[in-house]
Amino acid sequence: MGTEKKSPAREKFDARPMPLMGVRTTLEHVRRHLYDIDILRDAERAGITPSVIYSALMMQPIDKTDAEKILKWLSKKHEIAPELTLADVDIPIYDDFMILHIICASGQDVENDYQLVYARDTNHARVLLKKWIEPLSYTHPNITISEQKSGVVIFGGPRIPGYISPKTN
Repeated sequence: MGTEKKSPAREKFDARPMPLMGVRTTLEHVRRHLYDIDILRDAERAGITPSVIYSALMMQPIDKTDAEKILKWLSKKHEIAPELTLADVDIPIYDDFMILHIICASGQDVENDYQLVYARDTNHARVLLKKWIEPLSYTHPNITISEQKSGVVIFGGPRIPGYISPKTN
């Protein structure tokens, strides 16, 4: 198997000064030092919203498919071959974080009951709160679980982040 010929743009990427040994280049570093990134125009052409590119530039997590769309578009726009991948550029992906979930238990003639939990997905949230959900199931038979990736603010008070690193205790 032969290796794919590198384009001049890929050679430029590979020759970039590295921020630190063993640290992947961030999208912001790519934008500042290597290739122009026009947030509005590039988002439209990549098929995503500008807030997704902005989040990636700010090192806030985004969906993996959106990160791949950004890198695919940049590779096409700047004629980078082989294409940039997540192994080349450090873009935080939601899959690598615990996401805030709000669980609401409701029923007839009873007040709703809520719990917040950080979990990988809704199934994980349900497992984590099983002991809380089971006793309520008779009076609160309706259980809804929703992801809150952008976080929540409780009654104008503290803001609860929408995601945390699993390494956070």
